[in-house]
Amino acid sequence: MMFGMREKRFDCIIIWKLDRMGRSLKHLLNILEEMKKKKIDLIVTSQNIDTKTSSGQLLFNILGSIAQFESQLISERTKLGLKKAKNVGKRGKDKKPRRKSGYLNRWQKEKEKLTDL
Repeated sequence: MMFGMREKRFDCIIIWKLDRMGRSLKHLLNILEEMKKKKIDLIVTSQNIDTKTSSGQLLFNILGSIAQFESQLISERTKLGLKKAKNVGKRGKDKKPRRKSGYLNRWQKEKEKLTDL
C-alpha cells in the first residue's frame, strides 16, 4: 500500500482501524504527512475519521496518541509481569533450590513397584 501511495496510484486510503496502519504516533504522523504531500486522503471506517476535514485530522491525532499510550501500557505490564515471575522463580534462576517432592517421589515409588514385580 505504501509503495502504491508513493507512486500516487490512488487518491484515498480506506482502513478499518487506525492501529493497523502504524507502529507509533510518530510513524502514523509521518505516514499522514507523506499522504498530505501526495494529496491522498485517509478514511478510518470504524473510528469515523476522514482526513479531508479538520475535525477528522484532530480525531486522527487524538486516537493516534491513545493508541501509542495503550501500546506502551501493554509493554510496561508485560515487563512488570516478567519481573514478578522471575522473582517467584517462574523464569530464570530460582532463589531457592526446588524440593524433590510431589510428582518426583510418586514417580520413583511407582518405578520401584514396577521393578519389584
